[in-house]
Amino acid sequence: MDGRWGERGSLLAAAVAVLAAVSLVVPAAGQLPLSPWGQRTTDQVDVVGHSPLDRRGMNSALAVGEDHAYVGYRADGTHAQAGVLVVDVSDPSQPEVVDRIAEPHHAQPGESSRELRLWPDAGVLIVLDIPCDPAAHACYNAEDAQPDAEYELYDVSGAHAEDPEHLATYDPRDTPHEFHLWIDPSRPSQRALLFQSTPHGDHGELLVAELSPTADGLTVEEGPSWDGGLPGSLHSLSVHPDGTRAYLAHSEGGMAVLDTSALAADADEPQMQLVTSPEDSARWGSPGAHSAVKVPDRPYVWTTDETYGWYAGLGNTPVVGFSDVITGCPWSWARAIDLTDPAHPQVRSEFKIEENTDSFCRTPEGQVASNTTSYSSHNPTVTPNLALHTWYAGGVVVADISDPGAPEQVAQFRPEPLPAVAVEDPALTQGPVKVGMWSYPVVQDGLVYVVDIRNGLYVLDYEGPHEDEVEGLSFYESNSNRGDAAALYGSS
Repeated sequence: MDGRWGERGSLLAAAVAVLAAVSLVVPAAGQLPLSPWGQRTTDQVDVVGHSPLDRRGMNSALAVGEDHAYVGYRADGTHAQAGVLVVDVSDPSQPEVVDRIAEPHHAQPGESSRELRLWPDAGVLIVLDIPCDPAAHACYNAEDAQPDAEYELYDVSGAHAEDPEHLATYDPRDTPHEFHLWIDPSRPSQRALLFQSTPHGDHGELLVAELSPTADGLTVEEGPSWDGGLPGSLHSLSVHPDGTRAYLAHSEGGMAVLDTSALAADADEPQMQLVTSPEDSARWGSPGAHSAVKVPDRPYVWTTDETYGWYAGLGNTPVVGFSDVITGCPWSWARAIDLTDPAHPQVRSEFKIEENTDSFCRTPEGQVASNTTSYSSHNPTVTPNLALHTWYAGGVVVADISDPGAPEQVAQFRPEPLPAVAVEDPALTQGPVKVGMWSYPVVQDGLVYVVDIRNGLYVLDYEGPHEDEVEGLSFYESNSNRGDAAALYGSS
């Protein structure tokens, strides 16, 4: 056979051969089989603490508070351990699961608790539940379920940090995919905005809602929707800490800048306008940007893409855009975007790991991985000179971006996989590669918190170039403006 399908056939044949070879390795008593995809840890990363999160697998987003972290779930209530886990992280060296938020608001058939954020000034945990895909997210027995996307809001102040109390449910008018939490710096305990990407919304591809605590709990007021005419659909976005600009990660449309200053100022009937016209966005082809984060105090945006291997079921799933992200090896990677002129952003450089090269794709290991997992970039947290990524099967990857024209890998952490978990990720860990690092890295008290879909929560100490930029942070993440974000960004 010729073309892509012929190549895929040869890759599958090679995969069978390699798996057969791996299966011939007979371990000694009490040992796990050896694997060509084992642990890889550079000297610049130390593991401070780890929780396997009840060995449930299918973990998703991470929200971190002072003494507790909250971890979502990619699958649905047809699995016994679905819902949001509450983890005591008061001792980062010994994180411990202490509770699970499940029925009636979570762990429903066909619904995953995919995205979480914490609004500490108001003592509120925000959990976004969305319909999950049977093939992509292991929701196999929920074909008849038709859940709507909704936010569940919890009081996690004081004693409720360990035992969250439900406050309210918010049903958005369009289905969100991801969201950025922007807390109003002038009223940090009274006003927050949810900037929600709604890729196939009836009203637009970006929806904004305002959260406000009241004496009776919490109110949610929906604001404007926006659709700017970029090709493809909006996957996600990040918002400058001062709220005046949003950085759009657009499938096919690449990266563009949006003026959100009217929302930050709490203007009457606020409008959002593109700073970058659709024809001038920074583009590099399909599938386009997954995440876009402004580099603090520098005129650059750091983007990541997301693609998957040739897992047979994904191309036919109803998940938004999945058919466009099934590429196999060499998957996708990160880029530095020059924002000197926000009206005309330009791709300055690319950043890849070893597995994102054609030479790896030609190896037996690369041919197996091309069909069974992904070595794609996913979510970045960015300081002035570092980009800390979750990179799916690549684990945690740290890049020195002090020279945006020539970013350099300076650290990597890929954990030793757990022997077994309750649910494997169909697209990422069903095969021999058992690592799927997923969440945005979160920095708290100088330590990096990340979640692996399969292997749980890790607390890491980065000790490489520009380590002071991490060690000096009390709290920082790229999907909200909590903590040190305003000080990091200054006026840039």
